[in-house]
Amino acid sequence: MISRRWFWLVYGAILVVATVAGTEFVASFLAPPWPARDLRPVSAEALKERISSAFIDMPQLVPVYNDWGMRDRPRTFTRPPDVKFRSVMVGDSFLEGLMLTSPMPARVEKLLHEGGHAEIEAINLGVTATGPRQYYYRIRNVVTPLKPDVIVVVVYAGNDFVPTPLEPYSLPPWLAELPMPSVLGMMAPRTAWLLVASRRPSASTISSATCAHTTIPTSTRRRYGRSCRAAAIDCGRLFGHVRPIASSCRAGCSAA
Repeated sequence: MISRRWFWLVYGAILVVATVAGTEFVASFLAPPWPARDLRPVSAEALKERISSAFIDMPQLVPVYNDWGMRDRPRTFTRPPDVKFRSVMVGDSFLEGLMLTSPMPARVEKLLHEGGHAEIEAINLGVTATGPRQYYYRIRNVVTPLKPDVIVVVVYAGNDFVPTPLEPYSLPPWLAELPMPSVLGMMAPRTAWLLVASRRPSASTISSATCAHTTIPTSTRRRYGRSCRAAAIDCGRLFGHVRPIASSCRAGCSAA
């Protein structure tokens, strides 16, 4: 009786391990590679397709994503030889800038380069529909290997302050959005990414029917124009604050 019980326990364990390994092998052909799956819980290509149909008459608003699934130019974990100061910006949709022709990190980097500071890098890790919990694990899992000189966390006071405290050492749930830890995510991260992506279509994509019939009124276009002008002014102010800090950091690095 005891031997039969052990047989079924061992058989069940082997069956679970084989099932998880098999699904993870299949998921490796469907899920994006790291770090893309730790940065965005949905496919950037699918998101871009939906946005393209929504702004079919405003192609300048269609975002371009790099191989990390970020709205940024191509980046590498190894710091380029010509980069002396690396900054990484972490935030939500306000940093990703879906309604802007270019996000804030790209504008800051452009202003810095135009000001003669081509050795400064501003990496954009802004992801829509994320918050402080995702920021924490995004910084821990992805930003830290980048070895930045400074990390800028962009916080939106409207919904980023949550009453539930972060408990990184508590027991993880069975399934959670990457990069947050979960039982399945630790054993089969690609499978976990696919399950999360399939469970939240309404939160991560735009309805095809809505996009197909969307028309942007003139008043919205005017507000968009005013927003762009205001963003350009804010970027100029930010550049004025960042430039002396970057110059002092660069001088310190040179002295060291």
